[in-house]
Amino acid sequence: MSMRLLQQAVQAYKSGHRGEARALLLKYVEEDQHNELAWLLLSNLVPELEDRIIALENALTINPDNEKAATQLWRLKQKRYQDPLELAEDHQQRLRDAVEARDQGQGLLAYNILRQLLQEDDRSEQAWLMLSELSPDTDSEIMALENLLLLNPHHTLAKARLEPLQRFRNDPLALAQLYEEWGEAEKARDIYVRVAFESTSIIERREAERRIRNTEIRERAPDMRLVSPIVTLTRLIIGSTFLYSVMIFIHGGLNPLKISPVFWLGGISVIVGSFLLVVSSVPETSIIWQQVWKKLGGGQAAPLAGLKTMGVLLWLVPNLLIVLDSVLRFVDTAQEVIK
Repeated sequence: MSMRLLQQAVQAYKSGHRGEARALLLKYVEEDQHNELAWLLLSNLVPELEDRIIALENALTINPDNEKAATQLWRLKQKRYQDPLELAEDHQQRLRDAVEARDQGQGLLAYNILRQLLQEDDRSEQAWLMLSELSPDTDSEIMALENLLLLNPHHTLAKARLEPLQRFRNDPLALAQLYEEWGEAEKARDIYVRVAFESTSIIERREAERRIRNTEIRERAPDMRLVSPIVTLTRLIIGSTFLYSVMIFIHGGLNPLKISPVFWLGGISVIVGSFLLVVSSVPETSIIWQQVWKKLGGGQAAPLAGLKTMGVLLWLVPNLLIVLDSVLRFVDTAQEVIK
């Protein structure tokens, strides 16, 4: 049981889940205090200086020949005599260095500065938040946000960003669309490129290639802005509904009282059909559809083809009824004229 705890802790540590790794290691050393690796890992995870020193001293008691641990212990003991204000100033200076590197386009340098800082002190909310912004992949970003929320479970920005990332982490096209909405075109493009080269689905590859082309067009025309999926959805539904409304008013001689109740009910069918048709056909609304589908308990894969067919039928039938009724009325009028 204790070895399993250690293995889980090592895996959590490698994955960047520091809070989980720390909790597992603290539980492990209660059962086995003679494992050098456990104490070495704890020395990187416990936040207090004295706790880190104790962890390294325990590791060196088990293996006195570990020169790297001895050097690290010496450095930590030197910090005992440093002014806390000086330590705080050093922390802030490194944060400023990371911000400056980021603003100068040196994202990797800023990322490494923050990682080093957090290895020494993982209690900085600002550092975790900036690390999440600079993370090279979504898993690293999620890990940084999770660690931030361990420090402050009420951090509004971290919660608002983490939830959609976790929801779409296994849906690369929706995830890239999310990054586009957040204005992070480079992250979105990286995902599209990966899908275009690695996906086993021809449909996904083609869609990724199409979105890459759209991204390149937007880069050549920087004044263009990505339209919100909600705006796209609303605009297309209103457009088709307005067209249907014009048709039934003309059909009723511009008198609402002469419009058959069947055609009024057809308006509801047009709205529902337009919604289904849009969310199954327009990539910009894919996130909305994924949210609706999952809330309905449909799982990860949405049946887009069936949804599109249903949308076409619901939209088409009311319009065909108007055309058919108009033709029949025209035939009746023509017969009366002939008589």
